[in-house]
Amino acid sequence: MEYRPLRTNVLLGNSRVRARCCPPPPDLAEHLLEFWQYEVADSDPYAPIQIYPSGVAALRFDIGPGRLDASLYGPSLSPRMRGFFYRGVAVFGVAIRATRSYSLLGISASELRDLRIQLEVFWPKPVRELKDALWRARDFGERVALLSDFLRRVLRPDQPDAAFMRAFGALVQAALRHV
Repeated sequence: MEYRPLRTNVLLGNSRVRARCCPPPPDLAEHLLEFWQYEVADSDPYAPIQIYPSGVAALRFDIGPGRLDASLYGPSLSPRMRGFFYRGVAVFGVAIRATRSYSLLGISASELRDLRIQLEVFWPKPVRELKDALWRARDFGERVALLSDFLRRVLRPDQPDAAFMRAFGALVQAALRHV
């Protein structure tokens, strides 16, 4: 079972929050669910959000005036995640299939549950270069191309074993029954 990368109480793509989404390139589709970008409309200073469990990990880039933050968001299984989107900050990212987090990160999805980690922890120099390139990118399409190229470079051939995959699936199903 697959999950939408970001499920919220705010209708994404409405007049308050502009949303763009696209599927991954075919060669990355077995690892990724989708690329996305959210921006608060100019009429609002911010949009509060409640994030509901999704079961996926995501690479998230907050691109705002004078800074770009890069984070790994582990699968959220808690119904208490809250946050804000702010005007002038593009929230760009990609959702990683729960069954493939190991191939990209070298860590299983279960080890990432509810964690937020600075992306430089995984790839210090390549992430600095990626952040610089994303900062200069002109639009969503260019950001998708840059992040896709980066992910192709860091992709690992190793796969978790079948027992892990069964255990992770059971964990996600149990969490969803309590939501």
